[in-house]
Amino acid sequence: MAKNVIIYCRVSSDEQAQNTSLGYQESRLREYCLRNQYNIVECYKEDYSAKTFKKRPEMQKIMAYCRSYPKNVDEILFLRWDRYSRNLEYALTNIRQLKKLDITVNSIENPLDHNSPDFPTMLGVYIGNAEAENNKISKRTKQGIINSLEKGICTNKAPRGYKNVKIDDTHKYVEIVEDKAKIIRQIFNQVAKGVETPSYVRKQFVRKDFNISESSFFEMLRNHFYIGEVCVPQYDNKPAHYVRGLHEAIIDKETFYKVQDVIDGKKKQQTKIIKENTS
Repeated sequence: MAKNVIIYCRVSSDEQAQNTSLGYQESRLREYCLRNQYNIVECYKEDYSAKTFKKRPEMQKIMAYCRSYPKNVDEILFLRWDRYSRNLEYALTNIRQLKKLDITVNSIENPLDHNSPDFPTMLGVYIGNAEAENNKISKRTKQGIINSLEKGICTNKAPRGYKNVKIDDTHKYVEIVEDKAKIIRQIFNQVAKGVETPSYVRKQFVRKDFNISESSFFEMLRNHFYIGEVCVPQYDNKPAHYVRGLHEAIIDKETFYKVQDVIDGKKKQQTKIIKENTS
């Protein structure tokens, strides 16, 4: 009796140009099934990066199908073990879940015998190596971001009043959006006076169609980016600190720190004096 299998292809966006593309994987898997006279029940293609199985939409569809029709599936096949998982703990958990349904998983390039006493060891080699490489890539990426931040380069989406400009993959910068920057200057100047509470100032500008939540409003008032600084987070026992950014400041430092005093309650709010009309 022919084995019923589900074929699973997975790739992240940065791998499409390599020999791991979805089309390449599907072609190899279909050839393998044809050669071994396996019956393909379903083909699922995952173009999504996620560490856990629960966060992969197509894998969740596979699990739902297997739970609903366990007798229709004997095995789930994929090209390589790193296409299945790069985390040994998550892989073993998923394998156990499928084992309860009498369903196995396997790679066509490096097939393993689930009944062999060496199965856990060999699984650890294939997925462990992939996980180690993943950790190295993650560390290099994080170090690259830290290096860019130390140079004053904005590595994330620019805050309100700015926009990210991309020349090419290696040349990017941040520039001021003047119409929005003008409103932000007005907000900082008004809060800095200490006459009205920051929350009251926010409501005034919301009425003028500057829509911003209260939490985002206070984050904006605290953001050193507006005085031309970039925050470098704690890394390798080096404490978090600010460096001079490559972008242009919207707010002068004197106004910015007056705003911090108002928020921290160090500057007493002035009482508004309303002159009575005696005429």
